[in-house]
Amino acid sequence: MPASDTAQQCRSSMIAAISHLKENLLTIRTGRANAQVLEDLKVHAYDTLLTLKEMATLSTPDPKTIIVQPWDKSVIGEVQKAISQSHLGYTPVVDGDIIRISVPPLTEERRKEFIKVVAQRVEQARISIRMARQEAIQDVRKMETEKEISEDEAQLLKKEIEELNKEMNEEAERIGEKKEKDLMEV
Repeated sequence: MPASDTAQQCRSSMIAAISHLKENLLTIRTGRANAQVLEDLKVHAYDTLLTLKEMATLSTPDPKTIIVQPWDKSVIGEVQKAISQSHLGYTPVVDGDIIRISVPPLTEERRKEFIKVVAQRVEQARISIRMARQEAIQDVRKMETEKEISEDEAQLLKKEIEELNKEMNEEAERIGEKKEKDLMEV
């Protein structure tokens, strides 16, 4: 493997960890209505499990309401049941062909719980970033011992990998801080 591929592969792994963190944090609800919290909710319909985004339109007409509009009206009961039984704490109300969900404000205790979850997910991302760094450094050392690259090239690559590691860890921290700020907004 060429030396430049090692750095690029490390970058890709770290970017994937950041992307995964962003997706994970979308599932944590804040005080505002966010339809993305419901997108991956599993609904038992048509003798199979489907995600809500595969069977309904989700929208947020105002900061305190989520509207779920199933494309097939015959599954509205299953959708309501799945939302009710989810860990999100929402109470769906069927209103004709749609389901309305009023997003209750978060209690201070619940906000603190979510902040702990955010911190855990940020730490998981940092661990993934650190592992990508370790793999890349090991690859560089291996190339150096096998004389595929010079000692100077190895040092430059290691420095590049360390800078990338620092940059990605700072990005993970920024994302976590932004989510915490959103959670503390009343």
